[in-house]
Amino acid sequence: MPRARRAARCTTLLLGVALLTSISVPVVRAGAVSTVEIQVPSPDPEANHAFNIAARPSSDVHDAGGTLSFFLDGAVDPLPGCEAIDPGEWGNYAFCGIGATDLAPGTYTITVEYSGTALIDASTGQANLTVGPDVVHALAFQQYLTFYPIKDGYRDKVIISGERSEPITATLRIYSPSGALIKTVGFAEATTPFAYAWDGRYTAGGLRPEGKYKLTVTFVDEFGTTLTAIGFVTLSHKKLIWHTKTIERTGKSADDSGGHIGTAFTFAGSSYIKIIPSTGSGQASWDFTIPSAVAYESLTFMAYAKHQRTTGDTTFLGLENFTVPGCPTLFASLPEPSCFGGKHAVGNSGGTPAWFSSASVLSGYRYGRLVRGIVYGTKKVTYVYRVQLVVKYATLGY
Repeated sequence: MPRARRAARCTTLLLGVALLTSISVPVVRAGAVSTVEIQVPSPDPEANHAFNIAARPSSDVHDAGGTLSFFLDGAVDPLPGCEAIDPGEWGNYAFCGIGATDLAPGTYTITVEYSGTALIDASTGQANLTVGPDVVHALAFQQYLTFYPIKDGYRDKVIISGERSEPITATLRIYSPSGALIKTVGFAEATTPFAYAWDGRYTAGGLRPEGKYKLTVTFVDEFGTTLTAIGFVTLSHKKLIWHTKTIERTGKSADDSGGHIGTAFTFAGSSYIKIIPSTGSGQASWDFTIPSAVAYESLTFMAYAKHQRTTGDTTFLGLENFTVPGCPTLFASLPEPSCFGGKHAVGNSGGTPAWFSSASVLSGYRYGRLVRGIVYGTKKVTYVYRVQLVVKYATLGY
């Protein structure tokens, strides 16, 4: 690289005295100033996993050409395969590949030297690189904290499962409440999920004792690094005990009533509600709080009502399906008829009082312990004297 010219120095002899006279000459630079931008992985890379370090030259002058070399901790020789890398077009990064087993966990200084070009000076940049320990990339899960292996359809088994993001083996071990190893299940090296459903029984089929069982899942990656996940599950001999309960209310105890053009009235001293559709429709709704349970089998809404059906009559009763978009869980406004399912016609040609029942429903027809029934009237007046909700539910017991 050309060096800047030195200022000339002239010596003049005058009357036997040596005089020094300085003559200024401009300093000429060889090229533009450059810096080196270095990018190390973030988050920190792990040992046993390959990664790249990237670098590129930066300058006010753009000039393709020049190379970059990568050095580790002040070494004289560049990292293998990372010497004189041509990034190509100006602004491109050059990449230095670090092999899976090249660096142990620790902190390193990366130095990158840029050779410069005819227009740009050479430069050097440095960055710190931290390599973390190898980590096993896997997770383990258990389905329940308590299960009931009585084979009645409620939590009869507990599923222990896992996910793996790299080639990993997994071993599930189950220990009795006393600490004895009672089950070992192995899963071959893979990157796919795995699962095992434990039924809480001996090989011959008998139930194991009640108590808290320890679960461990040990993961081992391809480099021998291990990770063990620990959990506990309680095995209970309780089973489902089924109940049927009928919740009854008077017709006039509606939680909300009115309608679309129509109205609904209650009268002092009477137990009924009178739904008058006028030129549109009227309706009344009742909210029920059902018993707390671990399982529900069916919900049925019934009304003892009087309505004379005529041609084109769409008077019905039903239960609100809370999974229908836009249907309210609270009475901000009267629910639309489209919110209700399990529908059944109300009324008869003679207009005599009778019990009318919805279809038995379950999924989506309760919001926690809230269940809502409706009577929707069109054409003629509907009298509702009593309403009932029949719920079949289960609790746990011996």
